[in-house]
Amino acid sequence: MDRTRGENGTLVSHVAASNDHVEFLKRGLPSIAILMDAGHYVSSSWYPGCPERDSAPTWSFMVAHIHGTPKILSEGATAKHLHELVKHMEKGRDNPWQMKELGPGGLERRLRNIVGYEMPIEKMEVKFKLGQDERAADMSAAIKKLHEEGREHLAEMMARHCKL
Repeated sequence: MDRTRGENGTLVSHVAASNDHVEFLKRGLPSIAILMDAGHYVSSSWYPGCPERDSAPTWSFMVAHIHGTPKILSEGATAKHLHELVKHMEKGRDNPWQMKELGPGGLERRLRNIVGYEMPIEKMEVKFKLGQDERAADMSAAIKKLHEEGREHLAEMMARHCKL
């Protein structure tokens, strides 16, 4: 997302050219982009505050519905988007990968199979279900279990959202 463009920011993304959504994106009609994390099952057995196990399991997730009118990007703008995306995603890695490593013609070959688009954000609806209604001790235990299962991002978001 580019927060510097548009009143509410602009979603900049891409899809495979073979994706059925490309035809809808090309129409330039008001649309909704739904962005969500993978979510995670949270077992009641993780909750120390429930020795009688009367608490039901739940599903933790984060989702955003972004409303706007998409516009297809030129090949050059799509290439720029991909460069910026890779730079952002590789930031902080020990040995960050760079687009130039694709070699001569590597990006150009791939661009034939990618459709970039942007969508100025008219409205955004965000929903978090991160255990905010659970007991603090239970959430602390769930966060510990998520760390043990390698779900670091979700555990950190839950800790932040539940103020633990």
